Amino acid sequence: MFHTAFEGMNLNAIADEFGSPVYLYDINAIVKRYHEIHRLFNTLYSPVHVAVSYKTCPLLGILLALHQAGAKAEVVSDYEFDIAQLMQQQLSRHLGTIVNGPHKTDRLLRQAILDGERIHVDHHDEFARIEGIAKAVNKKAYIGVRISLGEHWNRFGFPAGDDFWPLCETLQSRYAWLQIEGIHLHIGTAIRSPDTFREASQTLAKLLQSWPFQWPLKWLDLGGGLAGISPKWEDATQVYSLPSIEDYALAWMQPLADILERHKPEIILEPGRTLFEPFGSLLSKVITCRERSAAQQTLVIDAGINALPTARVYRHPIHAESSKAAHLSTKIYGPLCLQADTLADDCLLPTLDGGDFILIKGIGAYNQSRSVPFIQLRPGVVGLLDEQLHWLRKPETLSDHLHLERWPH
Repeated sequence: MFHTAFEGMNLNAIADEFGSPVYLYDINAIVKRYHEIHRLFNTLYSPVHVAVSYKTCPLLGILLALHQAGAKAEVVSDYEFDIAQLMQQQLSRHLGTIVNGPHKTDRLLRQAILDGERIHVDHHDEFARIEGIAKAVNKKAYIGVRISLGEHWNRFGFPAGDDFWPLCETLQSRYAWLQIEGIHLHIGTAIRSPDTFREASQTLAKLLQSWPFQWPLKWLDLGGGLAGISPKWEDATQVYSLPSIEDYALAWMQPLADILERHKPEIILEPGRTLFEPFGSLLSKVITCRERSAAQQTLVIDAGINALPTARVYRHPIHAESSKAAHLSTKIYGPLCLQADTLADDCLLPTLDGGDFILIKGIGAYNQSRSVPFIQLRPGVVGLLDEQLHWLRKPETLSDHLHLERWPH
């Protein structure tokens, strides 16, 4: 069973100080996980850089801690690129930002080219746009090309089939202000089996044997995709153990050995879910017990699906403390006037009543970036750093929304 640092704390005292509901993040554990990824990959091959996925958890305090530890940034929008620029101002140094995504504005591409950032091209039109912007600013753009390896994750990038290298050669010969130097891929999400990464690595190694350019491959971005601890609703388990970074690293690096020896590229990783998800929790108070029998109970809590959108897909493990001995099959509803506001079903919890607290675990990925102020405003966020709890973001208030509103005239 995966345990968080918050399970050993007084949940009532946390709620008294910071309110309920409230997100809780163990910053120490997130940074430790980053160091583990960086260390184990660099043990097998060097250099390997870890670029943290901003979209997974764009909390400034956590991102700053990761960048202070040495992480680069991976962004997919102007908004995220601007956060990376803010991080650079805080640190007074260049981060090294990986620019991904299907929609890169001219403003974003221009600044990324001027700053010498790694840009991964997603589709044909981006080649022409990058060429025009690079020529306009009089600076050559060194780019990577995103590829897709299979039929399940094929929305982004270029299919890595027989036509891929001829296409790259044609585009390279057409555009003088850019140079293809890297390859980028991202094979999926919440992947648990190292074999999935190994198979992708084998396919990638075979593709790279035919690298067509006179210059070597300068970088290889392997994306992310490694799972956290939360099972999907259809999985027959309540919680998973944290995936092994050593197994993950070996699965990627062993099949690529010949390519790495030949080209000596930089390796880039973009962890998101496995970095954040296990170390974020949501503390919530039970409002009432709607129903209870000898075997089951139905609870209503003060946190809704608007604050925990990933609960639609994942059965997040739940911790609860109670002096009552009986454990019951439990369904949990949120406080929203919405039929779909269901956060848990058939989880085994002690008998709980109004005023008790639960800790919903494994919620650290994508709930900050995807939560919305629907009926209830979004909770605040507290971080655990060096054995102290700190506000990372205060709870939303009405004034946060009113300053964007305008009365019609």
